[in-house]
Amino acid sequence: MSELKCVHCGAPLPEPKEGEEYVTCEFCGYTNRVKDSTTYMEQLKLEIQSWLKSIVPANIISAGSAVDAVSRHNIFITMIKPDLLSKHLEVNSRIAHVISTPLVFLPYWDVHLNVDIDSPKEAFEEAAKIESVKPLAVVDEDAAFVNKVIAAQYMYAYFSNFVHLVNSGKKDPELLSNNFKKIAEAFDGVPSGEAPKLRFEGLYHIYAAIEDMMNGDTETANIHIKSGKDSLKRAKEAAVKNPEYVPMVPAIEKELSLTAAIEKLIEGLSATMDPTEPLARLKTFFSASERARKSLAEKYRMDSKDFGRYTDIMGEIRNILLAKSGTPAINLVGSPRRLLLPFWRIQLTYTFTTGSLFWKKGKAITDELLILATIPYATQPITDIFKMKPKGGMLDGFLGKEIAMTTGYIKELASSSRPSSVSAGTTVIPPMITNEEAKLFSDWYIRNVTQRTNNKVKFGVSRLMGIVYLGAEIHGDDVYIPELKEFQVSVRGHLENLKTAAL
Repeated sequence: MSELKCVHCGAPLPEPKEGEEYVTCEFCGYTNRVKDSTTYMEQLKLEIQSWLKSIVPANIISAGSAVDAVSRHNIFITMIKPDLLSKHLEVNSRIAHVISTPLVFLPYWDVHLNVDIDSPKEAFEEAAKIESVKPLAVVDEDAAFVNKVIAAQYMYAYFSNFVHLVNSGKKDPELLSNNFKKIAEAFDGVPSGEAPKLRFEGLYHIYAAIEDMMNGDTETANIHIKSGKDSLKRAKEAAVKNPEYVPMVPAIEKELSLTAAIEKLIEGLSATMDPTEPLARLKTFFSASERARKSLAEKYRMDSKDFGRYTDIMGEIRNILLAKSGTPAINLVGSPRRLLLPFWRIQLTYTFTTGSLFWKKGKAITDELLILATIPYATQPITDIFKMKPKGGMLDGFLGKEIAMTTGYIKELASSSRPSSVSAGTTVIPPMITNEEAKLFSDWYIRNVTQRTNNKVKFGVSRLMGIVYLGAEIHGDDVYIPELKEFQVSVRGHLENLKTAAL
């Protein structure tokens, strides 16, 4: 235990250069005074000596290597191994909890990992204590057991660093990457450890990709993200074949989904002249989007805790960045104004009864509605297609001559969407709700229409048709979209929030 350790987290520190007064921990980011770290090491050695004396006879410690191998083996078996085994089982149980959790996040997200784990400093100090009993493990079997316990304890300590960094909001991707690199190394030589080793190598590459991306180096980020995705795929294949690591599979699948989303983000940034410029705006977008995510949970009782919801959203962010770089990548409806708003396009099939007595009959109609994808930053997010009925005579309803309960205008309008690019100066708002969340708002609208028509209108299957963008004019603190005509939406009271979320 000659190397210096971080006074904040307990991890090994890089060797300071000659005359260097400060050294920064590569795993928690804390800047240590070399003098303070040296003092900490002296104190830790005293604590380890005290701990050893509590479990091993004092004469054995003082005699050191002079004690014969048989005596040391007996002491290890009777006094040390039971305690180490208990600690090892507890640590493995906590590690199992962590590795069954998806561990891919962007620094912009408000993440809290609800896992039971010690502080990194406690975990690293425990590893140092366990290392001190290695001289008593004189039999190969005992030495192998101690090495296994030490490796698991260090792995646990680096996991603890990761969890505490995330939960404290210090989601520096370089620090996260460094911790996963050490975790992956802990599986070197571990029998049947291929699945976790591949997974944590993958996570190392993914966080390295995020670090590169945030620095504007999309070329290197792309290399790392592809390596990370490949490692995660191989980790999943290996985990499926190993009962010990099968519980990791759902977490790996979510990590793969988020990795694909981050890859899309890198692809979009790669198309820009200077990736650091949209990155600054992405930070404010995710800030607004995170507030929206929490509001969806609180106001609308939606389960929006899963960060996998950002998969579709980041795909649209990529499309926006590509469109602003000259590629026809977004589906535009109408004229490309200075402000573009995102809408989920939803196809509805409904039936209604028309006529009375001998003229009574049922009809089935397919139409579409648009849902503004900036909820909860919207006052009226849905184009109410049942607001207006097709023109007809007063007796049409009695004689069964009604052709529909909606005009079909929004369906015709949405079907005119076309892949488009936009000017670099266009303000585009990315979507903040997913397709599943849009479907829930669609269902709410369907129930509302059914009630207000006294069950005259009944609905069949609704189907999402993707995202389209419509150009909006700013009228005071609201927007007006000429193409929507009488089917306007409203963002009154939310316009400023939307402006901060714009790309």
